[in-house]
Amino acid sequence: MPPATNPEERQKQLVEELQKFSENSLSESEKQLYLIPNLSNCFLRCIGGLDGMNILRDKIAEDKQKFWIIGCHNWAWEYLDKTNQIQADFEQTFCVPNLDGNELKLWLKPAIDDLYIDIEAKEDELQKDFEKLAKISLGLSEVAKELWFICLGCEQQKQDDDDENIESSSLIKIGWENLPEQPKISQDDRYVLYSLLLHQQLSLDCLAMTLGEEKNLVNSQVRNLKKLDLIQENYGLLKINPVYYPQLVADFKQNKFLNY
Repeated sequence: MPPATNPEERQKQLVEELQKFSENSLSESEKQLYLIPNLSNCFLRCIGGLDGMNILRDKIAEDKQKFWIIGCHNWAWEYLDKTNQIQADFEQTFCVPNLDGNELKLWLKPAIDDLYIDIEAKEDELQKDFEKLAKISLGLSEVAKELWFICLGCEQQKQDDDDENIESSSLIKIGWENLPEQPKISQDDRYVLYSLLLHQQLSLDCLAMTLGEEKNLVNSQVRNLKKLDLIQENYGLLKINPVYYPQLVADFKQNKFLNY
């Protein structure tokens, strides 16, 4: 059955599919594998979503012949665990490992080649740059990509302003000092940003709905956060600017926001 696009229909579909499981009898020698690629689609942005999670927990517990593999991004999983203690129902949970310096360099190599950077010319220096990139990006590919290109772009622009001849290998030097610092934000701003982290991306209407606030009020906050470059908008969908993601995580922890 193709997945529903409407959140309410998706929730109803999940419940119907879970209820069918009890009708399927298996012999002791038979086992079935069930895969849910993104669990957050089953409980976020729909009324009664957490009720669906209770049904899922019951189905997992009652039939050991079914083997489950369930994916979920970390913000949604933390939320679900705080509200439903879902982690206690699974024998094993693990996080996909973050990328290290070598893996980031290998992943970004096509872009390096397009920029005509001579990797062999300064291999040791480049390796240190990617190790630092892995650290400040928390090993997250999307964040690392944005940070890396910002640093390259800033360094190249600085040389262009000096009106000097640019050699291809000169782009290897990354201007870490040009990384942007997170602007100061209020507690109300943190709720908006947290909602976008939890849902990954939202329209303005859906964001206002998740916050339980008037659209005009939320729109004013969003405009301000867009001016600060903390929020990006693409085809009507709002999301966090990946460049600031590591700093936002640190900000939430420092301010003990929602116990993060």
